[in-house]
Amino acid sequence: MRLSIDLPPLHASTKLTVVIPARDESRSLPDTLDALAQQCTFDGKPIDADTFDIIVLANNCRDDTAKVARDFGTAHTRPTTVVAEIDVPEPFAHVGTARRLLMESAANRFLRAKQPLGIIASTDADTRVHRTWVAAIIDEMRAADAVTGRIRIATAELAALDPATRLLYLRDQIYRRLVSELDAIYDPVAHDPLPRHGQHFGASFAVTADAYRRAGGVPPRARHEDIAFYEALDRIDARVRHSMRVSVATSARFDARAHGGFASFLGGLRDQSGICVEDPALTVLRLQTRPLLRKLWRRDGSDADLARARTTYGTTKSDWDEIFRAHETFGDNLWRIERFAASHWTRYRPVEIEKAIPVIRTLHATSR
Repeated sequence: MRLSIDLPPLHASTKLTVVIPARDESRSLPDTLDALAQQCTFDGKPIDADTFDIIVLANNCRDDTAKVARDFGTAHTRPTTVVAEIDVPEPFAHVGTARRLLMESAANRFLRAKQPLGIIASTDADTRVHRTWVAAIIDEMRAADAVTGRIRIATAELAALDPATRLLYLRDQIYRRLVSELDAIYDPVAHDPLPRHGQHFGASFAVTADAYRRAGGVPPRARHEDIAFYEALDRIDARVRHSMRVSVATSARFDARAHGGFASFLGGLRDQSGICVEDPALTVLRLQTRPLLRKLWRRDGSDADLARARTTYGTTKSDWDEIFRAHETFGDNLWRIERFAASHWTRYRPVEIEKAIPVIRTLHATSR
C-alpha cells in the first residue's frame, strides 16, 4: 500500500522529516503543527527552515483534517508541509498501517537521495513537541540510530484528570523511568547513559532511514505498532537513546482515535483500581543477568558465567546450545532466551505498582 501522492524531492539542507498520522484530528492538529513551526535551536534562535519538513497523512477522515493541514502549509511556506489523503480499507484502517505508510515513504525518499542517515521523526496529531524537539533529536542522533523521546501529559490536562487516574498515571511514569535507569546501572551502554526514561512510543520517536530499513519497518499492527518497532530495533542491536531532552506534551483525552493507543491506556487507568507490574525480584534477576549474557555473547565469559546463565534462564545444555547463537545479534539472543525462560519464571507473580516502586527505588539508589 502506497501514499496517494508523491513526495517532493528533498531539499539539500533537510536532515529530518516529521511524520504525523491524523484521523479526524481537525481540532488538535493546528496546535501540533504550530509547535513544529516554532522550532528553535538550543540558544533560542529559529531553526533553519529547511532543516526539516513535515508529512501529514489524513487517513479515513470524516472531518477537515486534510484541509487544516493544507491551510497550515499555505500559511507557512517553511517548513515544507506535504499532505496526503487516503482511505485504507478495513481491516487495515488503523494507526499501524498509517504510521508504516508514512515512515516507509520518508525512509524511501532519504535512501533514494543516498542519505541513509536521514532522520524520520514521528509524532501524533494531538501532541505538542517541545520547541527544541527537532534540535534535540538531531543532536542525540549523532551517537544513535534511533531516539525515543519523553512523553508527558500537558500540565493543564493532567491537573484536570480525576485524582485516582492521575495517581495511577504518575506511578506508571515513575515506575518506567526507575526500571529504565536500573537497567542502565546494571548493564550500561555508551549510547544510552543516565539520565534516561522508559518510554518508546510513536508520539516521540526518531530513527535513521538505514536503521528503519534494517529493522524491517514499522509492523502494520492494529495496536502497539510503536512498541513492536522498538523491539525490532532492539533485536538488530540498533543504538537506541532514551532521551530526556527530546520531549513532547500530549493530550489526556479518553476518546481513542487509535485502538490500544494512549487514550485507551488512560481509559484503562480510569476504569481500574490499580496497576500490576512485574515482580521486582524478577526485574532485578533479568537486569543483573543481562550483562552476563552480553559477556558470553562477546565470547569472554567463563564456565562459571555460563553455568549461572543457564540456571537463571532455566535451560539445559541442549536448550542453551539451540537457543544461544553468538554469531547473531545480542538482541536476538536476548529475545530468544527470555522468551524461553518465561515458563521458568512463572513462579514470579505480578505485584501492585505501589508495592514495586519502593523496591525498585531502593535498588536504584543503592546500586548507584
